Amino acid sequence: GAGTFSALGTGVTGNSGNVWAIVAIGTDLYIGGSFTTAGGVAADGICKYNTLTGVYSALSGGLNTNSQVSRLCAIGTMLFLGGSATNLTSFTNSGTTTSISGICKYNTLTNTFSPLFHNGVATTGIPANTNIWELATVNNTLYIGGDFTSIGGISVNYFCKYNYSCNLYYNNNYLTYLNNDDSQFETIKSNTVNGSKYTILLNSAKSYVL
Repeated sequence: GAGTFSALGTGVTGNSGNVWAIVAIGTDLYIGGSFTTAGGVAADGICKYNTLTGVYSALSGGLNTNSQVSRLCAIGTMLFLGGSATNLTSFTNSGTTTSISGICKYNTLTNTFSPLFHNGVATTGIPANTNIWELATVNNTLYIGGDFTSIGGISVNYFCKYNYSCNLYYNNNYLTYLNNDDSQFETIKSNTVNGSKYTILLNSAKSYVL
């Protein structure tokens, strides 16, 4: 059938200028990769594209300079970011910088970054020189794959799940997402493929690792 391609403004540029992940939340697209500008706006590794207005914007506070985001996944209005421990190392909120290691989350309602918590305690993420290659969700559980052997302070074998506790309620016909940070990582028994977990295919009931 007939179809057409269209450029989206000036796109992303700087660093290697690659886009590795795109996730939709409502009418906004969140774009992750290796870039320093998006639509002419300074944005390190992550940006938002409004599909109604065609406007790019940086996420409030932002990530470390020359950051790289290789995976994105959303639970409700909470955006999860994954990458390498080398290139995803910190975020800033209201002038305060917090160290992370390869993973964090972004609340699209409050426009704030935060680390992932394990049993109520903030964690940095994965060990040095390791990577998160895949993120996927089923309901309120985030599945994480990569070449890491620990995350959030617990030992895992390249693949784990993160139970994200939250409350969903309707207020004036809008769905609001609340995070109480009572969450935890869990290990998943799984065979290793070439030393790492690279691809996760999920449907509504089951998860598979290739």
